[in-house]
Amino acid sequence: MKLFVSLLLLVAGLGAQAAPVPAPPAIEAKGYLLMDMHSGRVLAEKNADQRMEPASITKIMTAHVVFEELASGNLKLDDLVTVSEKAWKTPGSRMFIEVNSRVSVGDLLKGLIIQSGNDAAVALAEHIAGSEDAFANLMNEHAARLGMHDTHFANATGLPHPDHYTTPRDIAKMTIATIRDYPEYYKLYAEKEFTYNKITQHNRNRLLWRDPSVDGVKTGHTQSAGFCLVASAKRDDMRLISVVMGTKSDKARMSTSQALLNYGFRFFETHRLYAGGSKLTEARVWKGEREMVPLGLEEDLYVTIPRRRYDKLKARSEVKADISAPVHKGQTLGEIVIELDGEPIRRVPLVALQDDPEGGLWRQAVDTLQLDALLMDRVYLNGEFLPRDAACVPVTDRGLLFGDSVYEVIPAYGGVPFRLEQHLDRLERSLNAIRMSNPLTRAEWQRVIGELCRDCGGADRSVYLQVTRGAYPTRAHRIPDAVQPSVIAFTAPIPERDPRIPREGIAAITVPDIRWARCDIKATTLLPNILAQAEAVEKGADDAIFLRDGQAMEGTASNLFIVLDGLLITPPNSHHTLPGITRDLVRELAREDGIPHAEAAIAEAELRRAAEIWLTSSTREVAPVVRLDGDAVGAGRPGPLWQRMDALYQAAKERIRLAARDRA
Repeated sequence: MKLFVSLLLLVAGLGAQAAPVPAPPAIEAKGYLLMDMHSGRVLAEKNADQRMEPASITKIMTAHVVFEELASGNLKLDDLVTVSEKAWKTPGSRMFIEVNSRVSVGDLLKGLIIQSGNDAAVALAEHIAGSEDAFANLMNEHAARLGMHDTHFANATGLPHPDHYTTPRDIAKMTIATIRDYPEYYKLYAEKEFTYNKITQHNRNRLLWRDPSVDGVKTGHTQSAGFCLVASAKRDDMRLISVVMGTKSDKARMSTSQALLNYGFRFFETHRLYAGGSKLTEARVWKGEREMVPLGLEEDLYVTIPRRRYDKLKARSEVKADISAPVHKGQTLGEIVIELDGEPIRRVPLVALQDDPEGGLWRQAVDTLQLDALLMDRVYLNGEFLPRDAACVPVTDRGLLFGDSVYEVIPAYGGVPFRLEQHLDRLERSLNAIRMSNPLTRAEWQRVIGELCRDCGGADRSVYLQVTRGAYPTRAHRIPDAVQPSVIAFTAPIPERDPRIPREGIAAITVPDIRWARCDIKATTLLPNILAQAEAVEKGADDAIFLRDGQAMEGTASNLFIVLDGLLITPPNSHHTLPGITRDLVRELAREDGIPHAEAAIAEAELRRAAEIWLTSSTREVAPVVRLDGDAVGAGRPGPLWQRMDALYQAAKERIRLAARDRA
């Protein structure tokens, strides 16, 4: 059960004029990715999830495993490694270590990172894991931990192997992890040269000379992989990671990487909005020792946005309102939503910053009563669950001004919505009929309705749904070209059926049908229905039945059935009647129980000589009309066929309740 309470967290504005963001530069590469390290936002990509050969970019993970061993104390930089014949003979780029020589881990790391030595990679792998194959297993374990789901390493060097692959996105993940987790060791990637065995070799990442903001990370090349480069650059407080795979030359990988980095820094900016661990808001905790618990973020929150759009940022917190003790530090209790120009761009969990154990018995008893009352009285409005008195729509909402909206009322028995799919199908038809797209998916509707029903604790409630065309700055009859619909949902008690109805029935009058000609749309423009209902009450009746062109249509909020000469009849669906959900169920129950029934127009004369008249709706169920315009219907009491149908209907309801209890 979630109740999200909106809380505006203001972000100061810079006020500069925003410039449009062009498309990323055209790059000839098999795949690439440009990402901000802190926010994780991807600024440009191509084939970012396609598996590719990484060549020596593999060594970022090789070094990552070594860094982990150093950090955990299993390895020291001055430890000496004996070079095996296999390491010495490994083909490709080398740092020129000699077989059986003893080389420090520190030198091997520099040979691995700066000189891209395959011999250094194998020597380190064998020293740490006993064999290169075993070390590759370690690499794959680290890859899985980092969420590199499309990566598999077969060796420590990046030499071609059919089962050795990764993706640009996975490469970015391991690069970010290296920079974040091992900043001291990451500095090795910025060194431009290293001399070993009297042989000086330069770092193959030529961006280290061309761009002072670049401080890493790794090149790679084989004939099958092409020329690859992972680069990282930091300008002010913004760090970008670029991954370029499969270019045609060393020059191409440098120029394309530089183009991506320049694009990111030129057109985007990254801001730290909130510090991890600091209090941003607080949450009400029910049944706990404390009423309020502070909420914050586990980590710093960054966003990357187009330049000069900082003043368009807004933040809000959505906090659960049904939080019950015990609460544990680090437990997710809501989320913070960052919006740019009204559109969400980041959602980050809000967590408890301290524990709140269960309170005493008295506190638990009092809070249980208060929490139940709160949850039964909440409203879903445009993505948020709110207390009823906090749910407000703008005064220019078209549903308010014009009745430009549709609705549904769904009974829920034992917390289970009654014929939910049929109600949602009808809502979809109503929206289509008024030229409005459904603002929620079927799954989202089910989630909203399900949460509202769960709040009721198994009680019988009706769920009200309404979709308006939304608010527009000016009042105009013309349908606006672009306006965001409003979605409203809440529950209400289902009134207990008057015990006199099964014995005495209800009274109805007939009235001319002055409604519009699209009564099949469940629209909120119900004034003629309301006036007809009021007229019925004034005349001592319970409801009114509409007559149009000599035919009976339906009630003010219900469908019509009559029993005539032993046949159960209801008018066929048309533009003049609402396709009722309960109407369909009654017809199904009649068919299953062998009750003769038919769809046919009902003339006024047939209505007046019917043996029984029923009015059906989801909330009224099946109501027997025993008096029409003051005259008795049949024997003037609920008829035998109604009693039979009512028993079938109540049994169907009870099956829903039993199913709900079984699931609970």
